[in-house]
Amino acid sequence: MSKVSKFIIGLFLATVIAAFAHFAVRDKMADLLQKRSAGVLASKNHNWAKIRFLANDDRGMRYRVGYLSGPAPSDEARAMARTEILSSLSTYNFDGGVHDVVLVTDRNSQPKLPYMWRADIKDKQVILSGMVPTETIRADLISYATDKFKDSGITVIDKMLLASGAPDGDWASTAKHGIAVIALLGNEYTELNDTNLKVVGHAANAASKDIALSAISNALPSGFMAMPDIVFDNSPATQAVVENCQKQFDAVMATSVIEFDTGKASLREQPNKVLDTIAATAVHCPGTRIEVAGHTDKRGIASANQVLSLSRAASVVAYLKSKNVAADRLSVKGYGSTRPLDTADNEVAYQKNRRIQFTLGAVH
Repeated sequence: MSKVSKFIIGLFLATVIAAFAHFAVRDKMADLLQKRSAGVLASKNHNWAKIRFLANDDRGMRYRVGYLSGPAPSDEARAMARTEILSSLSTYNFDGGVHDVVLVTDRNSQPKLPYMWRADIKDKQVILSGMVPTETIRADLISYATDKFKDSGITVIDKMLLASGAPDGDWASTAKHGIAVIALLGNEYTELNDTNLKVVGHAANAASKDIALSAISNALPSGFMAMPDIVFDNSPATQAVVENCQKQFDAVMATSVIEFDTGKASLREQPNKVLDTIAATAVHCPGTRIEVAGHTDKRGIASANQVLSLSRAASVVAYLKSKNVAADRLSVKGYGSTRPLDTADNEVAYQKNRRIQFTLGAVH
């Protein structure tokens, strides 16, 4: 075989190998960008969206073009999903990343009815989800929920999506109404389905149930209807629930002090952030009774210390009642200086022994 023939055959084989490598790299890049884009969509709660990258795109290897489709709740949501992919992956680690995202619309892309919005309390979080008309209303609901739950240690999580088609009337105030009621109950959820506001929850007792029912119906915006489903359960908490609730109370008091005016039973702080947290914790522990015990240090007259400790515990109980903790769950004890945590005769021991202690058990 001549040198010329060998050269031609070698050139042909090199071209074939390069072509296979070209397509293999292009396939790999398209697949990788598709996975990365799907991850961005999932992290932003665009669960409706699907993204495809075509390795055989005729615009050439330099361009990475995604095709975004799916039943978006609104045009705004679809545009936001496109923007989030481009902002996250336009400079992805090779050759410019995603070049463009084409919006593929279909007859399923119109807003779905009914217009649904919801707030759920789960695992020390309140999750706001569903449809919301504008970014301004979204921010307003987040701010309102944050304020309502600020004393209960519950974090607000936003999973709401912009969507047109909200019913006429004061939709935002109605959603806030639902948030306020579940914040009062401290559990379960509220759901706004078009103009119907549903609130589901468990009240600590009959009185708390009546308060919640009154709050649901009070000043509801015109055109909207309340659909309450609130129950209360007087059955005793299990031992596991009691132990778990005791740990929650102990955790609050481990880093907090309830302060009183010197030599008096009056609370120094009004409103009291520590007791607000205790009250919110009590709401999450139905079926439990709570002994509120006052303790003093050993200085002074024993009988006077016992009276002071009892009076301070009574002040705490009165505050908790004002925060809708049922009176029949609360009991008061005053132990004076008879149960010290530290028997030393110094200021550190005195401060440790002056305390309010919460002991939980199951209701009888």
